[in-house]
Amino acid sequence: MGASASTSLAGKHVVVVGGSFGAKSAVHELEQRGARVTLVAPSDRLFVVFGAVRAAAVAGFEDALLVPWAFKNKASAQVRALAVGVDAAAKTVRAQPVDAHGRADAAAAAVEIPFDFCVLATGLHAAAPWRATPSVAHFKHELAAMRAAIAGARSVCVVGGGSAGVELAGELKHANPALAVSLVTSGAALLENDPVHPMLRALILAECARLGISVTLGARVEGLGLLASRANVAEVSPGVYAARKDTPAGAAATIELALSASGKAGAAAAAPPPALSADVVFHAVSAGKPATQWLAGSAASVTLNKDGYVEVDTSYLVKGGGAACVFAIGDAAATPELKVAWFTKAQGAIVAHNAAALSRAGGDAAKAQLKRGPAKALPAAVFIVPVGPKGGFAQLPGIFRPNFLSGVSAPRGRRAFRAAARSRHHPRPPPRRSPPSRARTTWPT
Repeated sequence: MGASASTSLAGKHVVVVGGSFGAKSAVHELEQRGARVTLVAPSDRLFVVFGAVRAAAVAGFEDALLVPWAFKNKASAQVRALAVGVDAAAKTVRAQPVDAHGRADAAAAAVEIPFDFCVLATGLHAAAPWRATPSVAHFKHELAAMRAAIAGARSVCVVGGGSAGVELAGELKHANPALAVSLVTSGAALLENDPVHPMLRALILAECARLGISVTLGARVEGLGLLASRANVAEVSPGVYAARKDTPAGAAATIELALSASGKAGAAAAAPPPALSADVVFHAVSAGKPATQWLAGSAASVTLNKDGYVEVDTSYLVKGGGAACVFAIGDAAATPELKVAWFTKAQGAIVAHNAAALSRAGGDAAKAQLKRGPAKALPAAVFIVPVGPKGGFAQLPGIFRPNFLSGVSAPRGRRAFRAAARSRHHPRPPPRRSPPSRARTTWPT
């Protein structure tokens, strides 16, 4: 459905910077209002980041995670380049073209792209295997190398007890039942830094035990960042290490990990084992860093907070000395919402509305028409944690539903955004006679 005259962006040029889901959402919403959109991103594919955990364990699954960019407006297009600066006063984005491998092409001259509005949606720099790489070929090569290392291993150690570590351990164990999988975390519990109820942590710990995943709580791995310097260790991908097959004489045949007590409050009184050994080690961290380093030279137009996120107001306009024409959404923006696709999609719609409001009015008249997101953090009642492709747990307002992920984690690809959003926010009521594994559990107060 086309936009009305009062909400139209027809004739306006909007530059969207970034190859994230936030960028896809913004492109869709802006084109719905008739805007001509230029997407500045190094890859010609959207990388569906949350499916990469399964792709590390299941060959061929990565094809579902690489979605070609598509535009509804014939005048819209992608510029395959890395943004290197934005000037709100001049209304231009400076970009450096990339080569066939998605890396900056030093031989090519930087280009200045003019805009009426700009949306910053560069997402996060995350760790392997859930990270975007410069090109499709590079991404597939890294995943193939990970799977080859796992195929030749008898044991794998996942370091990190957040949702990423739990999901990875579950996927590896399901795809390789004979593989010895261990999970080590410095926290006193799994998901210690996530906004979940203690009962959910206990349920996930029990599920890991049922699957045969060995969990060590309250233990810190010493020298994790130095593993690649060992003679018997090969760094397969950033954060993924494998014992060399051609181990030098006198070197250990497996990767030895020295452990020490983390000292976290509430951790088990028993000291962790002094060491663990594994053929493959994953450093699985859930959180990444905002991909905003390129904005360091744009201080006159954009303000970054101490953690590198773009400071925005509740209308998602960036805070800075420039004109009201630059927005930031998604993982790159300092917003109180959870960094999940559902909220990012809503942000894209608000930005499109606000750009239209600013394009037809100015000053106080425009401000009165702006839509706004939440001014403070929202209660994080919804949280979904897969433990392998056939099970997991979801925290919903007031209840827990074991194996709630069986219908959500199966797609984990091109349609997963819609499936996840629908299941999180519009869950079907449970059957009147639910089997015990799907029984509702009252959330204790």
